Amino acid sequence: MIDIIIPAYNAHSTMGRTLASIAKQINRDMLKVYIINDGSEKKYDYIIDNFSSLLDITEIEITNSGPGKARQVGIDSSKNEFIVFMDADDTLYDDNSILNLL
Repeated sequence: MIDIIIPAYNAHSTMGRTLASIAKQINRDMLKVYIINDGSEKKYDYIIDNFSSLLDITEIEITNSGPGKARQVGIDSSKNEFIVFMDADDTLYDDNSILNLL
């Protein structure tokens, strides 16, 4: 399996697009997504609910500490062999992007 770590601070307007690009991956059953909520004003649960039937997503809340700390929290939470970092406004190029990284 592959863990995708996404640090997010008030990225509600772009997170849906990011998760949609992950959900299109042909190997999405191998993916675990960690959204590290870095002190955002509100949770991402309503966005996560839209993708919960397609992706295994966990939101971890921390006090605002910056993207470096959020990535480290994601690393510490990871249980799989491979880690991919994405920003909350990133999208994957095509349906094979993660598979090509492997």
